[in-house]
Amino acid sequence: MGGLGLLQFRSRAVVAKNGAAKAAAKSLDPLVQAAVRARPAELALSSCLIGGRPVTDKQSAKGQLAEELYRKIDTAGLASCKKGYRNSQFLTGGRFLIEDREFIAALQILGGAPFVKSKKARFTPFTFGNKCEACPETVKNLDHILQMCPRSRADRIKRHDDVQSILEKDLSKRKVRFNKDNVIPVGNTVRKPDLVVLRGDKILVVDPTIISDKRDFGAAWEEKLSKYGNDEFKDALLKSLGRPPKDKANIYVIPFVCNWRGIIYRDSFLEINRRLGTPQSIIPTLQIRIIKGSYQVYRKERALSDRED
Repeated sequence: MGGLGLLQFRSRAVVAKNGAAKAAAKSLDPLVQAAVRARPAELALSSCLIGGRPVTDKQSAKGQLAEELYRKIDTAGLASCKKGYRNSQFLTGGRFLIEDREFIAALQILGGAPFVKSKKARFTPFTFGNKCEACPETVKNLDHILQMCPRSRADRIKRHDDVQSILEKDLSKRKVRFNKDNVIPVGNTVRKPDLVVLRGDKILVVDPTIISDKRDFGAAWEEKLSKYGNDEFKDALLKSLGRPPKDKANIYVIPFVCNWRGIIYRDSFLEINRRLGTPQSIIPTLQIRIIKGSYQVYRKERALSDRED
């Protein structure tokens, strides 16, 4: 698109032509009816592709264009806010203080604003192009740095561990028993759920994950459920805990899904709040820790000596 609005122009031209064709087909004007009979091919509706999907009318074009813009521009992940829970509580909570430098970093991450190689290559000729130094087939944008690039893997792990640490401290403060560093043999492999919480007769598998801002929360949630919610894993978990088979009905899996913008999936928080009693006051701490962690991932990658941009 390049900022020229060509995609919008193309779709509007098609939609306008189709609108005129539909109006002509419904017209009671004798002259219009005669013209339609003379050139019936003019009533055929055209279509244009937006995001790989054909559109023919104004409403579908508007919706598909918005979806395509959400997907392609740097702020694409902001669409994920719709499935988040109290997204800006770290800014609005009266009992939570945030330093100026943290606030600036938060705004940059939330807005997808940090400078990256793909942005530089977009506006000026750039010797090294827009591809990642470690992943030559991949455009080096913010999402790649914060979520997939091997150059930033260690700092991404730290970001995840910080989230887990916050959950652990809350459980310890409330004297709720839990096991961490779990290694559960399952068939010919092992599963490593981050936290196995023992609360009364309930066994809760809590597994934090930080996903791309463009990935669907529900898909990540279902992926964790399929990994830890199947009978084979539950049987192995009971065996490792020395619990009887009848306790399988008391096993609950809680995927704690967030993305690198600090957006916490609504279903995830409501579930740990209901099952574990995790207080809402913990939300600002989780949000700012994720955002700060993402900013640190970005800054550490920028500091690498082999960076080309």
